[in-house]
Amino acid sequence: MIRLERLQVYDIEQVVNLSDEFNDLYGVSSKFNKAKARSLFEAAVVYTSRYFCIVMKDDQKVVGFLLGFSSEHSYTDDVLAGEIGWYVQEDYRKTASSVMMLKEFEYWAKEEAKAQYVTMSYTEEMSDLSKLYTRLGYSPAEYTYKKSLK
Repeated sequence: MIRLERLQVYDIEQVVNLSDEFNDLYGVSSKFNKAKARSLFEAAVVYTSRYFCIVMKDDQKVVGFLLGFSSEHSYTDDVLAGEIGWYVQEDYRKTASSVMMLKEFEYWAKEEAKAQYVTMSYTEEMSDLSKLYTRLGYSPAEYTYKKSLK
């Protein structure tokens, strides 16, 4: 049975491993740092007004997560909530539960973080989420390009 729940300490290792899987599949960075990822997910458990993490579980197995944060905008008084990572294993994508993860993030952003905006992104090599985001009321704000300096 698929269910969503806020990240708990006992799920952190599974979520770190999913993050590593995401990095391996889509090359987000050259070398995954498990300790750094673990400390970020630990912060999401402790600092719930600053960080948000929801996990998708199939029984006790974590098969997806959405990790986000809130912060003040650089030069306005607005609070923004932004996605750090959203990864769902392929067999569980394109489900109502995946969309509900985003809806839960939006609820947290508005009610707990008191954000005025939510920002989401996607890795083009993985999946084009632009149609989903547009259907859910998002509009493009800017594009990010990456260049290796190695």
